[in-house]
Amino acid sequence: MHGGWSRVTANNVDENKRKALSIEADTVYTLGEARTLLRIGRNLMRQLVDSGELRAKKVGKRRYRVLGSELLRYLGTPSRNEEKTGHS
Repeated sequence: MHGGWSRVTANNVDENKRKALSIEADTVYTLGEARTLLRIGRNLMRQLVDSGELRAKKVGKRRYRVLGSELLRYLGTPSRNEEKTGHS
């Protein structure tokens, strides 16, 4: 390898994607970040928030924030706190 570069393989690309798209339960995300993490479009995100299916807090006139734990709940993945206590 030249100059500290590592070889790119399918395995480490997949690993890097998983790391880049990991959801932290105690992190606050913008709707844009949440859309990226959930891999959904703007319209579906709006529907999820408007229907209450995905809980988000309004911050300002038109801005929302979503907790990582809420994204994990929506995906059906328990957060670390839920795993420890067995409660949601």
